Amino acid sequence: MTDTVLTLWVLIGSAMILFMHSGFAMIEAGFVRVKNVGTVMINNLTDFAICGLIFWAFGMGFMFNGDSAFFGGWDFVAQADYQGMYGLGVSSISYTVLQACFASTVPAIVGGALLERANFKATLIASCLMTGIVYPVAGHWVWGSGGWLAEWGFHDYAGGAVVHGIGGAIAFVGAAILGPRIGKYTNGKSNAMPAHNMGLAALGTFILWFGWYFFNASAITSSDPAQADIAGKVFMNNTLAASGGTMVGLFLSWIKDGKPNVGTMMNAPLAGLVAITSCCDIVEPWAAAVIGGLAAIVMIFAIDFVDKILKVDDPVGAVGVHCFCGAFGSLCTGLWANPTAAQMEAGMLQGLFYGGGGASLGIQAVGVLAIMAWGAGTMAVVYFVLKFTIGLRARREEEEAGMDIASFGMKETCYPEYMQVEINPSEDAFTPVVNFNEVKKH
Repeated sequence: MTDTVLTLWVLIGSAMILFMHSGFAMIEAGFVRVKNVGTVMINNLTDFAICGLIFWAFGMGFMFNGDSAFFGGWDFVAQADYQGMYGLGVSSISYTVLQACFASTVPAIVGGALLERANFKATLIASCLMTGIVYPVAGHWVWGSGGWLAEWGFHDYAGGAVVHGIGGAIAFVGAAILGPRIGKYTNGKSNAMPAHNMGLAALGTFILWFGWYFFNASAITSSDPAQADIAGKVFMNNTLAASGGTMVGLFLSWIKDGKPNVGTMMNAPLAGLVAITSCCDIVEPWAAAVIGGLAAIVMIFAIDFVDKILKVDDPVGAVGVHCFCGAFGSLCTGLWANPTAAQMEAGMLQGLFYGGGGASLGIQAVGVLAIMAWGAGTMAVVYFVLKFTIGLRARREEEEAGMDIASFGMKETCYPEYMQVEINPSEDAFTPVVNFNEVKKH
């Protein structure tokens, strides 16, 4: 039976997840150079629109319609009775809306790592495949009826691995195949590519933190009264994980760089939120604070590792925040999970630190590795195909002029009241920007 209050909560949560895309847009716009801001906005807008259509048409069925171990089933335009299949307190159409909004987060994560040099047409195709096939298959493993990871006891409450882990893994392979921005690396040295507006980045962080309450708590789709307590725990754990991440990010960057790093501070609460997403319903509040703090450490060193050791250019730190912290949070479930008696009756396992042994930790490790390998492997094939067909990367003159003018002819976004210059970080040089009309001719 459909619960009206619960349905309204799920629909409000879905709308708030859409609002989170403005947060992704703001933080990405803040971290890139001004000549690419319009492209950031279009990317985030089209990612959500593509997902709304493709996930509704195909992804929902591949994710939830069927009870095989590895794949859902065919359900064109989501006509099946998902309420009856899963005993939901919300209608099928409401559940489809929620799941489409979850799915839209994956291309939003990936897009941040490819900014300032990706071919717009190629990113549209990649987003279609991500939300129509790649993400739904992984989602079926964990949340679908009969999914092999679900049967094993893998726990991912709101998508720490299924959404953030897989998105971060795809972001890594996409950025690696795409290659770095012009001037990012010189003689093996990583050059800073300065963010153009930290105010926008900060606004994005606050919007994402706010929206995350709904992202995690909207996973409640049962009218069981016990879920009210779970909702309160989710909100509290979100708060503490993000706060722990923020403060550890502050002091660690202070120690590491001599002064607090503002860019690091914008990502630190997000690291905590990503890490707590898998286990926000099943760990104690004190553990959430610890998990968030540790996630900030993971994020800071992961971003440095990806940038300076692997030489993979990720303009917004998406790989460090989502891939590494998503995996870390999944493993934390196997360490700090402390389920209630009712949750244990439903099959949840205690974590290592609560006497559950290593079973849960082992399952979580296998699950997160499988999910990330599936996403990275399948999308690597897609990106290579795009690279050698329509082209994955923009031409050099387009990148130098900026993707706004190259892809969309958006001269109005170039702020003509200011003198336009191109920053060459390898030479510390400032030169006039490429002539827009010449670029347009190409």
